[in-house]
Amino acid sequence: MASDSLTTRQLQAMFIEGYNIVSTRYEYINNLNVFPVPDGDTGTNMKITMKGGVDTIADGNFVTMQKLGKVFATGLFMNACGNSGVIFSQIIKGFTKSLPEADEIDIKQLINCFKEAKEVAYSVIQSPVEGTILTVIRLTSEQLIKNEEKIKSVEQLFELVVEYAKDALEQTPKMLPALKTANVVDSGGFGLVSFLEGMLAELTQDFSKVNNDKQFVNKKALSTKAEQELVEEGHGYCTEFLLKLGLKSEDKQTKKKFDEKKFKKDIEKDVESLVLINNKDEEIIKLHAHTLTPDVVLRHAQVYGEFLKIKIENMNRQVIERKQDDGADNDHKTANIEALMNIDLSKAKNFRTETAIIATVPSRVLGKMIVQNYDVDQFIDTSATGNPTIRDFIEYIYRVKSKNVIIVVDDTNLLLAAREAISQIKKYINCELIACQNFIESLSAISGYMRSDTLKNNVKLLNKMIKSTGSACISTSAKNIKYPHLKVSKDDYIGIIKKKIVVSDRDIYKCLLDTVSHLVQEVKKPELILIIHGKNTSSNEVRTVVKLISEKFGIYCESINGSQKLYQYYIGVQ
Repeated sequence: MASDSLTTRQLQAMFIEGYNIVSTRYEYINNLNVFPVPDGDTGTNMKITMKGGVDTIADGNFVTMQKLGKVFATGLFMNACGNSGVIFSQIIKGFTKSLPEADEIDIKQLINCFKEAKEVAYSVIQSPVEGTILTVIRLTSEQLIKNEEKIKSVEQLFELVVEYAKDALEQTPKMLPALKTANVVDSGGFGLVSFLEGMLAELTQDFSKVNNDKQFVNKKALSTKAEQELVEEGHGYCTEFLLKLGLKSEDKQTKKKFDEKKFKKDIEKDVESLVLINNKDEEIIKLHAHTLTPDVVLRHAQVYGEFLKIKIENMNRQVIERKQDDGADNDHKTANIEALMNIDLSKAKNFRTETAIIATVPSRVLGKMIVQNYDVDQFIDTSATGNPTIRDFIEYIYRVKSKNVIIVVDDTNLLLAAREAISQIKKYINCELIACQNFIESLSAISGYMRSDTLKNNVKLLNKMIKSTGSACISTSAKNIKYPHLKVSKDDYIGIIKKKIVVSDRDIYKCLLDTVSHLVQEVKKPELILIIHGKNTSSNEVRTVVKLISEKFGIYCESINGSQKLYQYYIGVQ
């Protein structure tokens, strides 16, 4: 039966069903993402964001539309993840902005909600890009306003919303060349359409269309998107935070009044893809940006308050590591400052040694090797546990029971957590960080460690050892990529030096030899070439690699079984 209004309870159920549809399709949405450096996984990000909102309203009994909207929008905002999640949260913020202080909403008011959804979403994006989720909400809103007089029921309204949104989604490849080349639609836009389809299904109680779309249920999209694409061009860090304005960590501190214009100006040279949301009601700032220097952005922000949540992710690693955990997709990535309060740092005493060293490693095999051969006290196997949290680092530092501790990380994605851990424990333990880009650099640094020497001298020597070594990684390209200096084809073997693809070839041996040629030119008087082979390499292949390298360069070549997963080979030249 057609109706000219919608109740609070109906809208609540529609929000929940919208999330349900996205949660059944999130893997499909993930695989629509074809950009060289995707902002995480769009489907996962949207699912996390929506779940945060749904969890706040699922069991609630809301007497007005306005109350429901505010709670749902706040839940989305606090849990927004990635570009798509942030933009979706703002679409809903706009949609709920004009919800009435009543138990019902009529057709005209609903159309205005979609208009506000578009306006708010566009207002928070510094440089809106068409061919994205923004286009879908804009064209949907414009079509609703254009055809307002024809709409006679809320059921018809939402049927048209889905129709207009789907039409807009089909236009996204015409606006973004990357989508057209891959023959897919925008992933964030698809997520929004899925949410709207869920809302319509709940309203009409006709679930046949969404239930029959089996091709979308967590299956891979027919695109050139690859699960382990490698793009190592130094795109930096995806940086997100929630900042509570005026909050102090100490009473004696003073915080400045937030000046949005000045803050944007302060960080504009350091960031790209900036999304800044100022929730004036809650006095919370949410930022999403891409930057090579996240510490600079955080420092500028902290003068206005203290962080409730921080997330920093290396975008180059994001394209390699797919999020698989269905229940806690982003918990281990988030530095929750309150969690640190459960650790009694004052107990960090009764030291057993003067100096100790902790290192992150890409496999348990390499961890055992550095403990046995290089006097390392503890290793953190990131292939088994994922990226260590701040709490993890603190616990490892505490566990070695040493007055002075050196942490060596083999991945720049681990730096922020390690630095924060050090800052939390520095009152009790002297701790220094050695930053490496890969395990070869880490191994080179560790080889210079002298337990009997001072912390200061060890840090100086370890950093010097890194500079004396050339390092590279070999992997497989998962799709066609064209750079100004190089054309990479899908399934090519690629050589990566200093986060840049320098070699691409169908032949693994030629790729290795050409990559070593680059390294040999960088290192003065090379005397040793070290090959660390990964989990999926054969002994015959490794023997051939060692033979070819030794013969071509006339330098002694040694191989080690590393059993690492992400790279077929690490190469080091000393």
